[in-house]
Amino acid sequence: MMRFFGFLFLVGLALGAWGYVTGRFTVRSSEHDGTWTITTDVHKDQLARDVKACERKLLEWFDAVDQKIDDLRHRAKTANAKSRVDVERELEEAERQKDAGNELLRELRTSPSEELPEKCRRVEALTGEKCSEGER
Repeated sequence: MMRFFGFLFLVGLALGAWGYVTGRFTVRSSEHDGTWTITTDVHKDQLARDVKACERKLLEWFDAVDQKIDDLRHRAKTANAKSRVDVERELEEAERQKDAGNELLRELRTSPSEELPEKCRRVEALTGEKCSEGER
Protein backbone atom coordinates (compact mmCIF):
# COMPACT_ATOMS: atom_id res chain seq x y z
CA MET A 1 0.00 0.00 0.00
CA MET A 2 2.87 2.34 0.78
CA ARG A 3 4.29 1.80 -2.72
CA PHE A 4 0.94 2.77 -4.21
CA PHE A 5 0.86 6.06 -2.30
CA GLY A 6 4.48 6.67 -3.19
CA PHE A 7 3.63 6.12 -6.85
CA LEU A 8 0.66 8.52 -6.61
CA PHE A 9 2.90 11.11 -4.98
CA LEU A 10 5.46 10.80 -7.79
CA VAL A 11 2.77 11.06 -10.46
CA GLY A 12 1.35 14.16 -8.76
CA LEU A 13 4.81 15.66 -8.48
CA ALA A 14 5.52 15.00 -12.18
CA LEU A 15 2.19 16.51 -13.24
CA GLY A 16 2.80 19.51 -11.00
CA ALA A 17 6.26 20.05 -12.46
CA TRP A 18 4.90 19.72 -16.00
CA GLY A 19 2.11 22.24 -15.27
CA TYR A 20 4.57 24.69 -13.74
CA VAL A 21 7.05 24.40 -16.62
CA THR A 22 4.36 24.81 -19.29
CA GLY A 23 2.91 27.88 -17.58
CA ARG A 24 -0.45 26.36 -16.71
CA PHE A 25 -0.07 27.50 -13.11
CA THR A 26 2.28 29.47 -10.94
CA VAL A 27 3.29 29.20 -7.32
CA ARG A 28 4.15 32.23 -5.17
CA SER A 29 5.13 32.56 -1.56
CA SER A 30 5.23 35.56 0.75
CA GLU A 31 5.91 36.27 4.39
CA HIS A 32 3.60 38.50 6.40
CA ASP A 33 3.72 38.94 10.17
CA GLY A 34 5.95 35.91 10.63
CA THR A 35 3.72 33.52 8.67
CA TRP A 36 4.37 32.21 5.22
CA THR A 37 1.65 32.14 2.59
CA ILE A 38 1.91 29.95 -0.49
CA THR A 39 -0.42 30.84 -3.34
CA THR A 40 -1.05 28.91 -6.54
CA ASP A 41 -2.72 30.42 -9.59
CA VAL A 42 -4.23 28.24 -12.30
CA HIS A 43 -4.16 29.78 -15.79
CA LYS A 44 -7.41 28.52 -17.27
CA ASP A 45 -6.91 30.53 -20.43
CA GLN A 46 -3.63 28.71 -21.18
CA LEU A 47 -5.51 25.75 -22.61
CA ALA A 48 -7.55 28.06 -24.83
CA ARG A 49 -4.32 29.67 -26.10
CA ASP A 50 -2.84 26.23 -26.76
CA VAL A 51 -5.92 25.19 -28.74
CA LYS A 52 -5.77 28.38 -30.81
CA ALA A 53 -2.09 27.71 -31.46
CA CYS A 54 -2.97 24.17 -32.58
CA GLU A 55 -5.67 25.50 -34.89
CA ARG A 56 -3.23 28.04 -36.34
CA LYS A 57 -0.57 25.35 -36.84
CA LEU A 58 -3.12 23.06 -38.50
CA LEU A 59 -4.26 25.82 -40.86
CA GLU A 60 -0.63 26.52 -41.82
CA TRP A 61 -0.22 22.80 -42.47
CA PHE A 62 -3.34 22.89 -44.70
CA ASP A 63 -1.69 25.60 -46.81
CA ALA A 64 1.40 23.43 -47.25
CA VAL A 65 -0.69 20.36 -48.13
CA ASP A 66 -2.75 22.37 -50.64
CA GLN A 67 0.47 23.54 -52.27
CA LYS A 68 1.72 19.95 -52.40
CA ILE A 69 -1.57 18.75 -53.94
CA ASP A 70 -1.43 21.46 -56.60
CA ASP A 71 2.17 20.55 -57.38
CA LEU A 72 1.32 16.85 -57.62
CA ARG A 73 -1.63 17.54 -59.93
CA HIS A 74 0.65 19.57 -62.19
CA ARG A 75 3.27 16.82 -62.16
CA ALA A 76 0.61 14.19 -62.94
CA LYS A 77 -0.43 16.11 -66.05
CA THR A 78 3.13 16.32 -67.39
CA ALA A 79 4.40 12.87 -66.27
CA ASN A 80 4.82 9.83 -68.46
CA ALA A 81 2.59 6.78 -67.84
CA LYS A 82 4.95 4.99 -65.43
CA SER A 83 5.72 7.95 -63.18
CA ARG A 84 2.11 9.16 -63.34
CA VAL A 85 1.04 6.14 -61.27
CA ASP A 86 3.50 7.08 -58.53
CA VAL A 87 2.46 10.73 -58.61
CA GLU A 88 -1.23 9.81 -58.45
CA ARG A 89 -0.51 7.54 -55.47
CA GLU A 90 1.22 10.45 -53.72
CA LEU A 91 -1.72 12.68 -54.61
CA GLU A 92 -4.22 10.24 -53.10
CA GLU A 93 -2.14 10.03 -49.92
CA ALA A 94 -1.94 13.84 -49.66
CA GLU A 95 -5.70 14.10 -50.12
CA ARG A 96 -6.25 11.44 -47.41
CA GLN A 97 -4.00 13.43 -45.07
CA LYS A 98 -5.96 16.58 -45.82
CA ASP A 99 -9.24 14.79 -45.08
CA ALA A 100 -7.80 13.54 -41.79
CA GLY A 101 -6.70 17.11 -40.99
CA ASN A 102 -10.18 18.44 -41.76
CA GLU A 103 -11.73 15.88 -39.42
CA LEU A 104 -9.21 16.75 -36.71
CA LEU A 105 -9.93 20.47 -37.09
CA ARG A 106 -13.66 19.78 -36.77
CA GLU A 107 -13.04 17.70 -33.63
CA LEU A 108 -10.72 20.36 -32.21
CA ARG A 109 -13.39 23.02 -32.57
CA THR A 110 -16.23 20.92 -31.11
CA SER A 111 -14.57 18.80 -28.40
CA PRO A 112 -15.21 19.24 -24.70
CA SER A 113 -12.31 20.88 -22.92
CA GLU A 114 -11.06 17.69 -21.24
CA GLU A 115 -10.40 16.14 -24.68
CA LEU A 116 -8.51 19.13 -26.09
CA PRO A 117 -5.00 18.20 -24.89
CA GLU A 118 -5.29 14.88 -26.73
CA LYS A 119 -6.51 16.65 -29.87
CA CYS A 120 -3.56 19.06 -29.68
CA ARG A 121 -1.18 16.09 -29.43
CA ARG A 122 -2.81 14.64 -32.56
CA VAL A 123 -2.30 17.96 -34.36
CA GLU A 124 1.36 17.92 -33.34
CA ALA A 125 1.69 14.34 -34.62
CA LEU A 126 0.03 15.23 -37.93
CA THR A 127 1.96 18.43 -38.59
CA GLY A 128 5.23 17.31 -37.02
CA GLU A 129 5.55 20.57 -35.04
CA LYS A 130 4.85 21.64 -31.47
CA CYS A 131 1.68 23.69 -31.08
CA SER A 132 1.71 24.63 -27.43
CA GLU A 133 2.43 28.27 -26.64
CA GLY A 134 2.82 27.27 -23.00
CA GLU A 135 6.15 25.57 -23.59
CA ARG A 136 9.04 27.60 -22.26
